[in-house]
Amino acid sequence: MTPELIGIIAVGVALAGVILISNRDLRNEMRAELKEIRAILADVRGRVARIEGLFEGMCRRKAEPSPTTDS
Repeated sequence: MTPELIGIIAVGVALAGVILISNRDLRNEMRAELKEIRAILADVRGRVARIEGLFEGMCRRKAEPSPTTDS
């Protein structure tokens, strides 16, 4: 093997190591962000469910006939 070929292989291995480490860090950051987003969505889901319940309750109250006094 020539010194040039050894140098090329060494640079290739070094670049592969840098890329793998970079991808691992990026993947960990993405997992952390996804966990935050899921927590936010769970909070929003609960709020929307509460609003839907209030809205449904208001609609049912208006649909019920009001009591009349036929005395």
